[in-house]
Amino acid sequence: MDIERKAFTDLNYVAIESNVNTLALMCFFKKAYSKLQKDVVADSNAQFFSKYSNVNWNKCCEKGIIAFIKMLFHKWNIEACVSIRADSNINRYQVKQLVAADSLQTKHIGSYCKLGDTYKKIIKYAQENNIQLADSSLEFYLNNPEHVKSEQLETLVIVPIK
Repeated sequence: MDIERKAFTDLNYVAIESNVNTLALMCFFKKAYSKLQKDVVADSNAQFFSKYSNVNWNKCCEKGIIAFIKMLFHKWNIEACVSIRADSNINRYQVKQLVAADSLQTKHIGSYCKLGDTYKKIIKYAQENNIQLADSSLEFYLNNPEHVKSEQLETLVIVPIK
């Protein structure tokens, strides 16, 4: 897995926001993306992604059974998002914008349950290279879990740099 330092580009999107614990994430995503698919998506180039905010990267790397249990019940500030064209007219949702920024990026291949390992590698890379990470992350879902096996899922993980 190669970690690259590169900028991501501006992107318009709409989202469903929530504060969800780790155990409820998949249920939230399934409902939110289903709703966004129904309400918004008319563009075949639309990208589904998640935006996490107020992330404490040090807590994400804690080890041990107590840290594991805490992480299961941790509440995430999260947005289930879908990209839209700049000229889209979406009445039911507020249009938001991701502003281009420098970031660390890598492609995760495999189950969403293993994304934590990918984040740990990004954090380690940042520490080794004296890079300060912002308190957010993005996950762009490059294929659909309804169409491929979990070990074939592809997710672009992006962590902005301060």
